[in-house]
Amino acid sequence: MSSPNWEKYHDWVLGPIDVDWINGNIEIHLSMERKEIICVNNFLNISIPRYLAWGKSYYVNNIHCHEASDVGWNVEIELQSGDVLKIDGESINVRNE
Repeated sequence: MSSPNWEKYHDWVLGPIDVDWINGNIEIHLSMERKEIICVNNFLNISIPRYLAWGKSYYVNNIHCHEASDVGWNVEIELQSGDVLKIDGESINVRNE
């Protein structure tokens, strides 16, 4: 995976999160001036809390993605609500919508 500049997603808007259980894929839709999709392939685990500890928000605070030997890749999306979405999968890529 070529690593995108994850810092650029600060203040982007979180859109729909599509889970394809049968094929094991997740698509996370983000938008700002343009729309992009973070694709997690062959996901193993997903956590999507919505506690809104810092108040209601659908804006991205930051994204961290790193290789994890036990699961392949891990992506964490912290929202400005204080919630952190966590997804583990075999591979991660980003594409334009």
